[in-house]
Amino acid sequence: VEYYDIYLKENQSFEINIGKGKKNCFIYVHSGERINILGKKIEKYQSSSIFSNNKQDEILTIKTEKYNSEKLTGFILLIGTLIEEPISKYGPFVMNTMDEIENTFRDYQLGRNGFEGAHEWESKIKDLSKKKK
Repeated sequence: VEYYDIYLKENQSFEINIGKGKKNCFIYVHSGERINILGKKIEKYQSSSIFSNNKQDEILTIKTEKYNSEKLTGFILLIGTLIEEPISKYGPFVMNTMDEIENTFRDYQLGRNGFEGAHEWESKIKDLSKKKK
């Protein structure tokens, strides 16, 4: 996955080559005003997904509009190539099959295969919010 946190002034644009093949893109506007991508306006605190399956490189152009503000518009852009594998999930675990999920739970319960000592693990940040007060 490629991760970008981009800030643009009003009436500015950003171009990125997302490559070819099956791609998923996710955009979230976290500050400022709004962006325009593929003719669609995405407002602050909104998100959008783009699915692509091109045989050639694809260029995405993301623009801000003229909105008479000196604020920067910030957005997060995630780009990922589809792995096209089956997905099974249960609780905190995501694997390819339910058999793998069951094996992972068994490993956790038995404290093996990366879960050694897991029942004694303690969060180092669990009381962090209490210390700030």
